[in-house]
Amino acid sequence: MSANVAPGGRKSGRLGYYVHIEAENHSILGGGLYEPEPPQLAAWRTSIDRDSRAFRKVIAAADFRKYFGRVRDDRLKGAPRGYPKDHPDLDLLQLKRVAIWRELSDKQVVSRRFLRETLDTFKAMRPFLRYLQDLTW
Repeated sequence: MSANVAPGGRKSGRLGYYVHIEAENHSILGGGLYEPEPPQLAAWRTSIDRDSRAFRKVIAAADFRKYFGRVRDDRLKGAPRGYPKDHPDLDLLQLKRVAIWRELSDKQVVSRRFLRETLDTFKAMRPFLRYLQDLTW
């Protein structure tokens, strides 16, 4: 079972909060640009190329690191087209998606604290989604 909760509904085109509940410890809470359109990915890379400090501040926040650790996902093997191989933000530019998620155990999902943990996780995700929403729409 899954749901994407976004301002204006899931078809609004706005980034939202994703909840996926599945047995055998395969549940997640997540969000971001999971399957970005080429213009979205281009906007993301342009923003990082210009100045990555704002985004790095978002992903360095204590709550972000507590719930998500880091931005992790599939990466290009080299630099994206149009960017130098020695770009100082190559680690970010190589991302094929800009998505985050937190994996949950079955025990966490059925716990009394599940709602509170979900809300705390999404609160920690809010600056990340705002950053992406501001530059992609």
